[in-house]
Amino acid sequence: MIDGPRVNSWLRQKTPVKARQFLTMFLDELDRSLGGFVRGQVLLATIMMVVVGLGAFIIGVPYVFLLALIVFVCEFIPQIGAYISGAIGIGFALSHGWQTALIYGIFVTIMQAGLDGQILSPRILGHSVGLNPILSIFALLVGTALFGLLGAFFACPAAAILQTFVLAFWKTWRERHPDQFPTDEQEQQLVEVTGHEGHDRSAMST
Repeated sequence: MIDGPRVNSWLRQKTPVKARQFLTMFLDELDRSLGGFVRGQVLLATIMMVVVGLGAFIIGVPYVFLLALIVFVCEFIPQIGAYISGAIGIGFALSHGWQTALIYGIFVTIMQAGLDGQILSPRILGHSVGLNPILSIFALLVGTALFGLLGAFFACPAAAILQTFVLAFWKTWRERHPDQFPTDEQEQQLVEVTGHEGHDRSAMST
């Protein structure tokens, strides 16, 4: 954290000129992706804290504010965070009877597994780091299968970094090969020239 700005400045200003443009694009994309991931994770945790806390209050679970805080913190723990906060909430609800615990258990399962895992998490985190929700889910599945909990936690940032490499390389390649990407006017002129050449060839063959 202390040397980060100095390293960032060195990469932008002291590297070879040919590589400087690529590095600048990469660092900008990397900052946007990782910063977006942190902001998205905080937003997701806040939403689930409010939703679960409000539901627990309506159901009649005690220690609502403490439970909401636990939900917020556990939201940063991949895979098992929802189970931890859910089990603690059910334990709180048991003090008011098994009926309250059952109702809260059903509610928190729907919220955590359905709303959080299937709807909010892919969309918020994927959008925050610039990933399509489908790619976000795919990255989460691959990361979990290969590296377990750490893979699940770093799946979206890792996918965003990989996407950053690809985008930075693609932008640099396009700028170095402008002849391969003509503008709309150039494209129209090319079509007209091709059309005229085809017409002339057909007239000569006739």
